[in-house]
Amino acid sequence: MKAATMTFIMLRTRMLVRAFAPLTSKSSSYRRTPSVMNDNSNHDHNEELRTKLEGLTVRQQTFKADTTARLDELAELAREKGKVLLLEQEKEALKLQLREQAHQRGFEQLCVQLGKDLKEQLEESSKEAWEQWKADMAEREADKAELKSQMEVDRAERKQQMEADKAELKDAFQRSLIFAAIVYSVLQVVLWA
Repeated sequence: MKAATMTFIMLRTRMLVRAFAPLTSKSSSYRRTPSVMNDNSNHDHNEELRTKLEGLTVRQQTFKADTTARLDELAELAREKGKVLLLEQEKEALKLQLREQAHQRGFEQLCVQLGKDLKEQLEESSKEAWEQWKADMAEREADKAELKSQMEVDRAERKQQMEADKAELKDAFQRSLIFAAIVYSVLQVVLWA
């Protein structure tokens, strides 16, 4: 933009220099003109100079107006470009903010999901531990009942064995008494014979 503006100003300056060049050369030649020229030629020459000066003034004003308009246009373009750059910066900042919020929201969701998973694992582990404890207690109760039943069976068997031993001992004692009686009777018979 600045290069285009400088080129435009240089072209306008060259045009002004070219426009003033004939006037300068004629005015210098006029100064070198001998004083023998008549008033009519001086008047015509002055009118011509005045006309050229007015034309140059108009051209200078036009150039100034064009330059001012161009500078205003360039300033407006610069302002618009600045606004566009500002909007782009705000857009990038908003994108970055949204990205950070998305990352943060994703991290929060990940933490929530991890918390849920951990809670489910703990509940499942607790449930498994409770079920295992119940199974162990049931097995222990079954073992206890089986041991109690075995003890009762052993007690009954011992009782039966004791009853059998007692009956056998009683029977043996009775046989012994009978044998002793027989022996005693035999001895009496032998002794009295």
